Amino acid sequence: MSRLMPRLLTMIMAVALACDVAAQEHQMGETDFMASAMAGMHTFRGDYAKLGDFSGTVSNHYSVGIGKWVVPALGIKIEASYGDYRGYTPYEDDAYRCGMAMRTADGQEYWKTKTRVWDASGWLLWDLTRIAHPRRASMHRLTLGVGLGMVHHLNYRGQGISSNELAAHAALQYSRFIGDSKRVSVDARISADFYPSSFDLEHGQFDYRAQRVDWAIGVSVGVTAYFGRRSQPSQQGQSSVSVETRPVRERSSSKGATYQNLSIELDFGSGVNPDVSLPPGAIATMVHIEGEASDPAVERAKDWVRSHPQLSAATVLVYGPSPSGGKVRIDINFMH
Repeated sequence: MSRLMPRLLTMIMAVALACDVAAQEHQMGETDFMASAMAGMHTFRGDYAKLGDFSGTVSNHYSVGIGKWVVPALGIKIEASYGDYRGYTPYEDDAYRCGMAMRTADGQEYWKTKTRVWDASGWLLWDLTRIAHPRRASMHRLTLGVGLGMVHHLNYRGQGISSNELAAHAALQYSRFIGDSKRVSVDARISADFYPSSFDLEHGQFDYRAQRVDWAIGVSVGVTAYFGRRSQPSQQGQSSVSVETRPVRERSSSKGATYQNLSIELDFGSGVNPDVSLPPGAIATMVHIEGEASDPAVERAKDWVRSHPQLSAATVLVYGPSPSGGKVRIDINFMH
């Protein structure tokens, strides 16, 4: 109990921090619901995983899930998965045995095994990126998840011994959003699954000295779609896009060309690109974005400049202090 208490307190503090930070930042406009699909490979580490080659323990794995970000940094998910577990057994009458008998270097006889698995679980998710940088909009997300559910398995022919057992899961997932709307992300995940050791029919049936927990570790890739209503702007005068314009300064050259300098401040922290009217017919020659190039809001400002027809041909300079709260000042030189 003395060892578990510090870990339990740490988990409670992490959940509290996630809820507090996310509640403060909910007006930033994250989408609430998600649906995902993933495919990958995993290796099953049962009692006899080392009897044969590592490649003989690798097999396919597929999963789909639906969930909701309760607040932007804390979410829940239900996931269903399907796949095979491959391994080895020294018992000829093992219900999961398949293939011909083989022998180890010291002459021990063993067989390959293959188990077909269906799994359903509930998950708790933490958005580590939002917890670490609560006031920055990002095109990246790092998610930690833990899950608990039930696993159902048969032998690879769909016959033999059937069993339903508890299963625990943990995963670390990296997501890269596609597009300014952040409605779709491409995902890569490392996951671990833990089962009672009766999963491979060893502990308590053949050998009570066998490991009590069997586990698998895997990698997978997939996509996630985000949908649902976005949060509304704050009622205290804040909006998802704010524009502040300084007076336009004009001057004329000896060749009759007119030059203008326009200074605006845009809020890129909400994840929504602003729609700003620029002087009609003017072509930008130089754009100065105030801030550090590595700042996510500055990156979004650069993308906005590149995508705007009147700004795309201009020389872009990035320097100065980092923006505050996602607001970026942009100075534009125009020529008519």
